[in-house]
Amino acid sequence: MRIVISQPRYLPALCYLNRLRHADLFVLLDDVQRQYLDFENRNRIFAENGGKWLTIPIASGRSERICRTKIAAKPWRDEHFQKLQNTYRKAPFWDADVARYLGGYDQPQEQESSLTEFTAQHLTDVCSYFGFTPNMVLSSTLDIDHETKGPEHLRDITDAVGADAYISGPNGRDYHVEVAFDDKDLFFHDYVHPVYPQKNALFVPWLAFMDALFFIGKNATQELIDTPLELTDMLGNKHIHQRNR
Repeated sequence: MRIVISQPRYLPALCYLNRLRHADLFVLLDDVQRQYLDFENRNRIFAENGGKWLTIPIASGRSERICRTKIAAKPWRDEHFQKLQNTYRKAPFWDADVARYLGGYDQPQEQESSLTEFTAQHLTDVCSYFGFTPNMVLSSTLDIDHETKGPEHLRDITDAVGADAYISGPNGRDYHVEVAFDDKDLFFHDYVHPVYPQKNALFVPWLAFMDALFFIGKNATQELIDTPLELTDMLGNKHIHQRNR
């Protein structure tokens, strides 16, 4: 079994959904400290200068674990929807109802809630919209030592779920994850961002998936998400991995 382990994401990019689509098991890494100014509670949408942020307000402190992080009781949902609408309403495939559903903007506004619960449901809804059901588990629910850190923590998770291979994002090379996976298969996701028509001639990559959805439509975006994973192992060998729906 090949697993992917990643922190929750709000309005995830295409590369994240690509891994979520094809992981035999996707572990939502919510028992670690929330990274300030990371993507657990924010992401970018199109702007001429390279992207503008949509950020979910957080009530908890910066050092809180993701599973204990609370979304602040503020009216952020309408604000995010309005920014999406202002950005994409002239895009060929803009759909206000779809934006409200996939962003979770049709939910109650001003109440404090769990970031983990919101993002887990958000990711499930996005996957369902694109025609697949993720095999997903929260790391906070696993019977492991939640105090370990770094590659050792990833290894503990891999052992706990009985996986024999770990698929890392490309940045995993920077964290030397190979030291913790000496007796398991380790792969890195070699994601090349697709280029599709946007508003201007200079393409802006690594935006929220809604950018592709509203510029090229559901079917074309789903094809990008469905593309099999292109992986590289520790010896530099190339592999293809995909999971049936």
